[in-house]
Amino acid sequence: MSDENSSKSSSRSSTGAALDSASMNPEELALLVGLMRQQGYSPADFELVEDAAPELSTLLGLPDHLLTLRRKSTGHEQFYTTQSGTPWLFTACDDLSAGRFGPAATSSL
Repeated sequence: MSDENSSKSSSRSSTGAALDSASMNPEELALLVGLMRQQGYSPADFELVEDAAPELSTLLGLPDHLLTLRRKSTGHEQFYTTQSGTPWLFTACDDLSAGRFGPAATSSL
């Protein structure tokens, strides 16, 4: 189920940040972290990367930045456009709920 080709994107320029210190809207981040916990995922197992040099965005014809949400333990990545009016947060939540990042952790806090 995992997309091994998506891990080859690490050569693009980006500003990597741990999920808890990502440079994004704090309200959106809080919603994402809350859903991760609700679904049984550890937010520390995820990394959010904002495309600082949007070569990929330009190549795809996207006007704004791309965010990459990556699960460290599986290496699975999903890409989201953050242009105005896009439902990236809802799409990310749907991806978590659907198990696209792999099964949630079963250990307790």
